[in-house]
Amino acid sequence: MRDPHLAQIVADRLHHFDGQRYDLWGDVIMPNQVHALFPLRDGQSLPDTLQGWKGVSSRLIHPTGLSALNPLWQPDDFDRLIRSPEPFCTVKACLAANNAVVGRPHRSLLPRPVLRQG
Repeated sequence: MRDPHLAQIVADRLHHFDGQRYDLWGDVIMPNQVHALFPLRDGQSLPDTLQGWKGVSSRLIHPTGLSALNPLWQPDDFDRLIRSPEPFCTVKACLAANNAVVGRPHRSLLPRPVLRQG
């Protein structure tokens, strides 16, 4: 995602259902990977959400001719469950720092509801 146009397509997909299917607390789009910090809303599944992001962004990116990668995305994902506020804050800070490195404003660092304990 070195090309800003491609990165914007991915960013738009990440934010498309923000507040409806999930609450996107942070994201960073780097040249060779994407990180997103979000809880799913009730009734939503992680595989469906990730497939939606990957599938739609691929269908939008391939016609541009800006990426010859086929498939565009790796078939597997790396996900991590965050259970307490401390790791959450650490990950959120890392996302902001990485956005500064890639020169992208971090538009997702907005106040959000407090994490549920449990």
